[in-house]
Amino acid sequence: EGDVSVTGCKCVSGYTGADGGPCEACEVGKYKGVIGNGSCGVCPAGMESHLEGASSCSPCAAGTFRGEESASPECLACPGDFPISLEGSTDIGHCFESSACKGHRLLHQKGSFGDGSEDNPYEPNSNCKWIISPPDAVTISVLFESFKTKESKDY
Repeated sequence: EGDVSVTGCKCVSGYTGADGGPCEACEVGKYKGVIGNGSCGVCPAGMESHLEGASSCSPCAAGTFRGEESASPECLACPGDFPISLEGSTDIGHCFESSACKGHRLLHQKGSFGDGSEDNPYEPNSNCKWIISPPDAVTISVLFESFKTKESKDY
C-alpha cells in the first residue's frame, strides 16, 4: 500500500516545496510541470502563465511577444500599429514581419531598406509601414533611388 506518513507527501505540479513539507503555488509567470520537490521555473520565451499554481505555460497570443531576457512574466503587446506577430513570438522584431511587406526596420546609422517583395506583387489592401530608428539620431534623411507605383492602383 502507499506511504501514509507526512514525509511521503510530494507537491503536485504547479506547487513547490520540500517533500513532506508545505507546498506553495508557483507565482504568476512561473510553472512546474512535475510532481515532487522541484522549483518553479520561468516560462520560456514566447510563452506565459497567467495563473498561480500553473503546471504549464501558454504561447503568447498573436500580436504579442515575450523574449528570453524579458523582465515581464507576461507577453507584451506589439507597439503601435504593428500587431503582426504570430502566436508564440519571442522577439519584438516579429511584430514588424508580415508576408506582405518584409524588411521594414532600419535601426542603424546608415543603410538601405526595401519592402522585401522582390518581384512579387503585394497582397490586396496591404498596409505596409516602416520603422526608421537609428540610435541617437537627431535628424533622419531618406534618399529614394527608385520608387515604383502603378498608375490608378497605388495611392
